Amino acid sequence: MPTIYITQEDTALRKKGERLIVKKGKEKIADIPLIKVDQVVVFGEASISGSLISLLSKAEVPITYLSYYGKYKGRLVPEYSKNSLLRIKQFENSRNEKSKLEFARQIVKGKLSNMRTLLMRDTRGNRSKEAKKACDKLKNIIDKLSEVNDIEKLRGFEGLGSRHYFSQFDSVLNNEFEFSGRNRRPPRDPVNCLLSFGYSLLLNDVLTGLYLVGFDPYIGFFHSNQYGKPSLALDLMEEFRPVIIDSVVKTMINKKIVSQNDFKEVCGTVKMKDNLRNDFLEQYEKRLRTKFTHPIFEYEINWRRCIELQARLISKFINEEISEYPPLVVK
Repeated sequence: MPTIYITQEDTALRKKGERLIVKKGKEKIADIPLIKVDQVVVFGEASISGSLISLLSKAEVPITYLSYYGKYKGRLVPEYSKNSLLRIKQFENSRNEKSKLEFARQIVKGKLSNMRTLLMRDTRGNRSKEAKKACDKLKNIIDKLSEVNDIEKLRGFEGLGSRHYFSQFDSVLNNEFEFSGRNRRPPRDPVNCLLSFGYSLLLNDVLTGLYLVGFDPYIGFFHSNQYGKPSLALDLMEEFRPVIIDSVVKTMINKKIVSQNDFKEVCGTVKMKDNLRNDFLEQYEKRLRTKFTHPIFEYEINWRRCIELQARLISKFINEEISEYPPLVVK
């Protein structure tokens, strides 16, 4: 149980010895040894005792706060990594246009390659002309990335490739759900609601991976650096979006784990009901624990560990131990 999700707002978390106690009113609903906890994620409002916060900090267990519907609000993290030399190199590289361009190129290549691979998998044996055209257009964009010498153009290619991919997303879902393209802030249909919720969860796990390595997640290379924007976390997220979150969403819809009745509309925004949120968290954790053979290192690894490994590869690129950053590309 590496991640503890607190989803009920009238919940209290307390410390008892080296254990984390979760109570709802006077009822104890969980009693977890601290050694089994890697992070705590709180949705909405829940009370956490000062003694527990101190214990979690000492054990280097971060606490993440999300809104009731999954929007990232902030986190309490243990003492910042002592790897100041890595952050100095990170800042230097963020001002090096050539380094930024090379890293950004690999980020876009990883994301679009994974999108194309998943689209080809999902349409295997029953690929429409539209799906084939989308796959061909994605390949054409990927092939052109090596010629691009401007980050703004890379951002344009990333956006165009994503539109080709999502243009066929509806065709790989069962007929109960319709998807006409990405919309967010706020999501206006059930599929976008699931995707946005999942990407918020993924952002938290990517932030954790970057903190573990010693990065400042707010200084990025592909995404623009703006106040309060975790740019490096958004950079690293890109290659994992299709293979983790999009896969979870497709699995839940196509296996009928989710139905239209699991959503509600509030002021023009589609939101998940409590039961669906819990089901999504279960499927998300299941996906993160799924093991596969890493295409570069050729050993078995799960997706959560892979996020940290890719963060370490970024550090090797920044420190010039490798000539280019190798994104995680599935086959």
